[in-house]
Amino acid sequence: MLYIFDFDGLLVDTERIHYRAFMDVFTEFGLEIISFWKFCRLAHKDINHLRDYLFDKYKNYDVNINFDFDKLYTRKKERYGELINDINTNINMMPGATKTLQWCKMNGGTIIVVTNSSKEDVYQITKRHIILNQCVDHWITRDMYHKSKPDPECYHLCMKLYGDQETAIGFEDSIKGIQAMTKCGSITATGICLLDYPFYDEIFMMTGGMIYETFTDWLSQNVEKK
Repeated sequence: MLYIFDFDGLLVDTERIHYRAFMDVFTEFGLEIISFWKFCRLAHKDINHLRDYLFDKYKNYDVNINFDFDKLYTRKKERYGELINDINTNINMMPGATKTLQWCKMNGGTIIVVTNSSKEDVYQITKRHIILNQCVDHWITRDMYHKSKPDPECYHLCMKLYGDQETAIGFEDSIKGIQAMTKCGSITATGICLLDYPFYDEIFMMTGGMIYETFTDWLSQNVEKK
């Protein structure tokens, strides 16, 4: 059995760090801060939605607010790297994630993480959590493929390298991740996200109701009750 996991926001609590990095850079560029859930609505389906929002919002503003989104996004990546390298930044495992990884490993599963994060960013986080290196058999990072989620390229690569006709169960926490996974066609997708998540209902429909707020809930309903 293959168990395939996203990384940011699913196994490790980095989604708010991505948000903080964006908001720090918004401030640097003279842009107005937006709420976390608004950020999720704009950025989690396609980063171009955030780009379009900013261009539309600031197209008629004073010339002092004159930004290049590509430069902003590059600076955001730099800022995120600064934050996860800072020992004062808390990066915790998500609720139930450690126990889920251990259960998958104990039951003979092959664990693969497929992430939009770079190899360097993954390294900075895994060195804080030894359980990730103990349990994860293979990593597919952003450096290994061309098109980011919601394009399914990363999951096609995963199945090409490690599928070998095995049954695959996948876990994702974002709409673009679920879109990428379901487009792949050979992975049974499960959503792990809070009810407050802006795309909860869409994920519910795309996974056929296979959605849980946390891994703790998934374990209690699929493992511990058996």
